[in-house]
Amino acid sequence: MKKRINHIAIIGSTGLIGYEVTKKIIRKGGFKKITTASLNKNISKYHLNEKNHYFLDFSSSYSWEKILLKNPDIIVLISNCRHFLALKEAVETLKINPKNIKLIIVGTTGIFSPAQEYSNIYKYIEKEINLSKFKEYIILRPNLIYGSKRDKNINKVINFIHKYKFFPSLSSGKGKIQPLYYKDLVDAILSCIYTKNINGSFNITGNECLNYYQFYGEIFAALELKTRIINVPYYLSINVARLLELIKGKDFIISVERIKRLREIKCFSNYDSLKKNLYKPTPFKKGIRNQVQELKKS
Repeated sequence: MKKRINHIAIIGSTGLIGYEVTKKIIRKGGFKKITTASLNKNISKYHLNEKNHYFLDFSSSYSWEKILLKNPDIIVLISNCRHFLALKEAVETLKINPKNIKLIIVGTTGIFSPAQEYSNIYKYIEKEINLSKFKEYIILRPNLIYGSKRDKNINKVINFIHKYKFFPSLSSGKGKIQPLYYKDLVDAILSCIYTKNINGSFNITGNECLNYYQFYGEIFAALELKTRIINVPYYLSINVARLLELIKGKDFIISVERIKRLREIKCFSNYDSLKKNLYKPTPFKKGIRNQVQELKKS
């Protein structure tokens, strides 16, 4: 059942996912008013809503107050799920009852990580959402997102393999991953926006649970290169990562946290999402080839 939209607010509308969601909503229509917001003013080519766009920091409750006072009936929070805490504070400051606001939040499967220093914040946020006055809310938990030249994580892997013609395996063969094509998350968000009677938390993941040899192997194949994966002992990987963090900084492709998390099994059931027809998972082989081709054209 489709829902009539009076006013939708999209927070994080110039990022990879937010831009695609905003673009499709504008094309699709079915709303009276759309408000978009982002933090970065330096990416003007991704502004699709010049007349009603705000540059605000949504870790601040003051920014949320500006949005809430415009009375949206749907809020899509894509920028960072941690920003919900400031939204909750703004609701309390304004003393409004958000029971008539549909809240869609992009969270993360990182909530399932055994590394508590990483997952605890996401557990806390979801608990706060459950306890909040928002009665209609949807939490979408994507796994590793890939598929676009705007993606930062997988592009680093692709560029490394393209340049050096090999890739180091740093997890001693342990760990699995379930990559998600970015357009699948966009489709899931749109399904939640336009469809009634969807509520709760949903894992938005790929259908394939790949070990890292399979994962890297598909990237080599997409680049039309012979697979060359070099196994690096785990203890050596950690020590090298510490050194590289000192030289390159923690944003470098190899870091201590990334290596530790490589050994996790990051595969989660998407049964509930597929049962609700939120999206149709794209095969990794197809998605990674799309990303490589997009990079070649850029």
